[in-house]
Amino acid sequence: MKPRTSITLSREAFAHNSQQIKKAAGNSAVAIVLKSNAYGHGLSQIAQLAQEDPHIAWICTAGIAEALDARAQGVTKPILVLSYLDGSLDQAIQQDIHMGVYNLEDIVALNAAAQRVGKKAYIHIKIDTGMSRLGVAPEQTLSFIRAAEQLAHIEIFGLFTHLCDTPNPDQSFSYQQLAKFDELIELLEAAGKPIPCTHALSSSALCIKPKRTYTFVRAGAAFYGLRKSAAHQELVKAVHPDFNIKSVLEWKTSIIQLKKIPAGATVGYDKTWRAERPTLLAIAPIGYYDGYTRRLSNKGIAIINNHYAPIVGIVSMNMTAFDVTDIPNVTLSHDIFLMGEAPGITADECARNGHLITNELITSLHPSIERTIVSTHEPLKSKVAPHELRTAIKPSTPSF
Repeated sequence: MKPRTSITLSREAFAHNSQQIKKAAGNSAVAIVLKSNAYGHGLSQIAQLAQEDPHIAWICTAGIAEALDARAQGVTKPILVLSYLDGSLDQAIQQDIHMGVYNLEDIVALNAAAQRVGKKAYIHIKIDTGMSRLGVAPEQTLSFIRAAEQLAHIEIFGLFTHLCDTPNPDQSFSYQQLAKFDELIELLEAAGKPIPCTHALSSSALCIKPKRTYTFVRAGAAFYGLRKSAAHQELVKAVHPDFNIKSVLEWKTSIIQLKKIPAGATVGYDKTWRAERPTLLAIAPIGYYDGYTRRLSNKGIAIINNHYAPIVGIVSMNMTAFDVTDIPNVTLSHDIFLMGEAPGITADECARNGHLITNELITSLHPSIERTIVSTHEPLKSKVAPHELRTAIKPSTPSF
């Protein structure tokens, strides 16, 4: 029997994206962000690809637990925890994991752990330049550093910030953030406290042209081939005209029943879709439990036997129905391609269909779904353009 559902990850697409990011990074090194199960792609699998990739110098995670997991997967490259200290400080320091910090209390705890371990704790101080989330205010940073310098087992290695408005065509706020960050770097240099490692740009910020060259670029979404809006892609291309990325992930499921229903029959909970003609349904054993969001009800599409098939009815917990009436020769042996590198079913387009952002959708893919690295994916194609299909679908409005 075929697996109920599976995810494959293209080694070729990942390597392609890595090359594109390194080219865009110029003289900066490249770090990959593996937070949130590597953006839903699978931390262990992406950690393996990152360890093998010659363009990747650093690994970034959200917390210590992810960093220790990456080490357990064989990652020997430098790792930086960006956001929170949710695991053993002793183990993290023992395994040379760098820590992002923004509270003096955390630095004191790291100093005590480093003393126990008999090693230095390497810290990167996060600066809040305008996101108003985590970070030290620029004007408080010098005193923050002086306090950290009093602790014998602390090594101040990095300084970083995060830009919050980069998709905006008006990039003035992003440049204001970078100006604050650059002024702080210059202040510290003038005070005799230069920081060896600085970083500020993410995948989204590849449309920004900084005045300084930072140590590395922290890229998350771009490594996985996840794109923001078409407008943001144009902003990136204005700076890097040849920049292009490919979807790393392909998600497919099986058909567990082909079901004929008469005209007038309704499909699914709340009867949100009614057949206007005799209809053939392909029932798939996936639903919102797996991360196939309920917001795609009566909106999403998949590819079956090289044709687009619309979702009909509400996506339920473990089942989703597709209309395959106009697809020739459909059998139980055919796969249903839910996401992949094809018009209409990229993660970005699925997210837009469901009125979600791509990161929210892709990180919702259930960790229990098997993820396998493959050399490459076979090109997906369809004989009907997705915009033509959507024009033909006239569903009722789902109730949520």
